[in-house]
Amino acid sequence: MLAVVVIVVLLAAIGSSGDDAPSASEPAPAVTDAPAQEAEQTADIAVPTGTPAPTATPEPETTSYESGMYLVGQDMPAGEYRVALDDNNGVGMGYIEASTDSSLLFDSIRTNDNIEGASYITVNEGEYLTLNGCHIEQ
Repeated sequence: MLAVVVIVVLLAAIGSSGDDAPSASEPAPAVTDAPAQEAEQTADIAVPTGTPAPTATPEPETTSYESGMYLVGQDMPAGEYRVALDDNNGVGMGYIEASTDSSLLFDSIRTNDNIEGASYITVNEGEYLTLNGCHIEQ
């Protein structure tokens, strides 16, 4: 596109350098905006500068786990967590459980507790953590 603009400008300069210039009695030829329009169109083309475009900052991962069942290693990382009662917990107690599967059968429970305040639980990858009336804050 730039080459076309340069050629048009050179042809215009060559054409106006001779005796073909209009005299005072002849009307001046009409001027068009064609080269200017081409220049405007080329201004819309993005030219790479070598600097990558900024990327959006990723949102931080969830650091709070509410009442529910979570698969450790998929829904949350393995580790030790501080468990607190929910603010709207009317009974003043919560339940935490780490189990080997999601069956909710007694034989699958590795550890469980009824808590009346803050407590800690350690969970391993592949276990299921159940929270009821309490939550984890990291």
